[in-house]
Amino acid sequence: FKGRVQYYELWNEPNNGNVPVQYIKVPDYINLVKRVVPVIRQEDPEAKIVVGSVVLQYDQDYFFELLRSEEIMPLGDVLNWHALFSRSPASELQEDREYYYDYPSIVQAIKDTASAHGFEGEYYAEAGWASPQFTGTPDQTLHTKIQAAKYYARTIVRHLGMDVWIELGE
Repeated sequence: FKGRVQYYELWNEPNNGNVPVQYIKVPDYINLVKRVVPVIRQEDPEAKIVVGSVVLQYDQDYFFELLRSEEIMPLGDVLNWHALFSRSPASELQEDREYYYDYPSIVQAIKDTASAHGFEGEYYAEAGWASPQFTGTPDQTLHTKIQAAKYYARTIVRHLGMDVWIELGE
């Protein structure tokens, strides 16, 4: 993929326990990163390596265990997580409200922990869950396009002051 792929993401949502073939234990993820990064660097020295890519809201312990790994933090160029701002701070779910309001301090803890263990790259948060998603039949969507635009705008603005890039998905 040299010359065609700029960013290599190592295992999307490794902490997604809802999909058994997707979930990977932290020690196994660390081992994967340690083995794969040198191969990518050898084949494509200009490539950017993305590590993490976790679903942050539902398993922060998993992510922080990765961040404390002095074996892999120096290997990555980009540290990624899925921000999941698909609900408003007025959500009826208490855990959504707490996460929303705690998020800036969580991001600071991510940056502090990663840098303390050798990470020197960029921070990216992915916001793709705010787009219209089917919850059953095609006429049942999680969000309208207008709501999705509002959630995207909120997520972009929240990250501007935290020096975190935002990736928008569909």
